Amino acid sequence: MSAYSIQAEQSILGACMIDGQAFWQVADLLTTADFWDQRHRALWEAMTSLAARQKPFDVVTISDYLREADQGATAYVFEIANNTPSIANVRTYAEIVAEKSQERRVCDAGARITKLSGKDSLIDAQAILGSITDTVSGKTKTAKEAMASLTRLLHDQTERESGILGVPYGFPMLDALTAGMQPGELVLAAGRPSMGKSLFAMQIALHSAQAGFPAHIISLEMPVNQCMQRLVSAVSNVPFEHVRDAKKIEEWEWPAIARAGTDISQLPLYFDDDVYELQKILARVRQIHAAYETRVVVIDYLTFMRMPKADTQALAVQEVTRELKAVAKALGITVILVSQLNRGLEGRSDKRPVLSDLRESGAIEQDADVVFMLYRDEYHNPGSPQKGYAEVLIRKQRNGPTDMVPLKTEFHVQRFDAAPEGLPAMPATESKPRGFGGFKKKQIGRDD
Repeated sequence: MSAYSIQAEQSILGACMIDGQAFWQVADLLTTADFWDQRHRALWEAMTSLAARQKPFDVVTISDYLREADQGATAYVFEIANNTPSIANVRTYAEIVAEKSQERRVCDAGARITKLSGKDSLIDAQAILGSITDTVSGKTKTAKEAMASLTRLLHDQTERESGILGVPYGFPMLDALTAGMQPGELVLAAGRPSMGKSLFAMQIALHSAQAGFPAHIISLEMPVNQCMQRLVSAVSNVPFEHVRDAKKIEEWEWPAIARAGTDISQLPLYFDDDVYELQKILARVRQIHAAYETRVVVIDYLTFMRMPKADTQALAVQEVTRELKAVAKALGITVILVSQLNRGLEGRSDKRPVLSDLRESGAIEQDADVVFMLYRDEYHNPGSPQKGYAEVLIRKQRNGPTDMVPLKTEFHVQRFDAAPEGLPAMPATESKPRGFGGFKKKQIGRDD
């Protein structure tokens, strides 16, 4: 069976030149690479370029385009147009071309996979397969089909046992504001150095696994052993400096460490610390999801990723965030990306971060569904009465409010704890937002 159909390709191109509306009937199915014949690729590229500039395309305009691009084949343009009687069945022809193109990609992928070797061969193979599946478009849904999907979702929500719509973050106030982590979302956890952003993201993964939702931690900053030391300290309440250096462990601390180790080892929690390129990270995410049905992925963190090639750093970051958002949506998972903030806030009197403090903020701010920014007043003001507390600033939430959630910083055991009482009061001369859960309750029987 042939891996291409010259006749189908010609019929599509001829139909588009006869009637420009035919192009829009098939543009969602086809790309330049789907055409096997190089002449057909040049013609489709010309049509795509003219359509993008809202210019008409017919035999004359396409011939002029090809002539200006020094691609020739103008005589062939007239030949195709003359041999195409109508635009009938153009969608069917496009489906044939798309199917043939998919077959060629599968064969090419198989050939490339058979040549792989070494310890990264499985990752590379997954990346190759992922690049194929990402090119397949879904079918457009009718209003009736969309309503049926929503009805199923509403039914599933009424049947759930938890009061949280998604996977719980593990901090009650945060869950109340966000309804938990939702499938298909890209969540950003950002902060300046020493704010605890990596610890915060890792603890979310731990909470997810403890609640029975498999979580995947991709640590680009520290090896798995260091991740485990932090988790053991958090679960056991044994000081991190003891867990990090076994010589400092007291006799009574060993049983707590052993219990924590047993508990953590039984969790649906998975780790990677050896993938840095975007495509390999995406492949590993797909691989682990296929094997363990992961619901949450933490990537710690953006600065340590090897950026894809692009004209600017902003465009490279844009490709990263859009690919991560796409894989979250495709797999129905939540991806949490940890990111550094720029130094701009250091020159402000109020050093609480805002969205513009994100590095390459345009792409990240646009693609992220939720943006958390961590702030600790004691870091900037050593005498602060809020020592031992952090603020999780919800600077963006596509489907919910922005607010602030207070947390206690138990860094000696590598953990954040809930702070239902809110933040300690600041001096009367300084007014700072209290945030969610931090408002003082009115006392009954007293005037305001």
